[in-house]
Amino acid sequence: MKAMLCLSLGALGLILAGCGGPRPFQPVDLDRDLAGSDVARYESEWKEAQTEGQPAAMATLEHTNGWPLGLLLYWGRGTAMRMACHGGPAYHVSRAVGFGPLSCLYVSGTDATYDTTGKRLSTMSMSSVLLGHLAMVHTSDVLLPNGQRQRMTSMHLLHHILSIHLMDGHTAVSLFSAPNPAGVDLHSEPAHATN
Repeated sequence: MKAMLCLSLGALGLILAGCGGPRPFQPVDLDRDLAGSDVARYESEWKEAQTEGQPAAMATLEHTNGWPLGLLLYWGRGTAMRMACHGGPAYHVSRAVGFGPLSCLYVSGTDATYDTTGKRLSTMSMSSVLLGHLAMVHTSDVLLPNGQRQRMTSMHLLHHILSIHLMDGHTAVSLFSAPNPAGVDLHSEPAHATN
């Protein structure tokens, strides 16, 4: 009886740590297109997911979540999914890392979307230092219909006392989170982003 209880608790621990269910997450560079080997792996995992009975519209291919340890010290999470979209199937990959109890010292999360050839369609990320009281940074990178990329960065510093917003060569700086008379708007020519 004791052995069964230990095995059950061990299995529960593995599931809570993200080691049960889908295959463990394999890190990929979320700022670039997927490598051909990553696309092949995702397609293979998607076919396996279909034989396991996952819905065809959205299937979790890889997942790891070390949240129990993240409550105290270090948190790592990664997920890869295949989903149905208007323009055809797409992959959604997300990753997060945190340090300190409940990731209060530093946390960073990134989400990226790819088409089935591995072309990166969009990326969104957020980083926070000391629960955002010291600094918080948001970035996005979207592939536009004309093939160019539009990039945007927002930074909130010292509990949002100073805010900086960068987009297409345009920079806005202000006190607190909203534009106000103490801020400055630095106009410039739009940057021509490349692929």
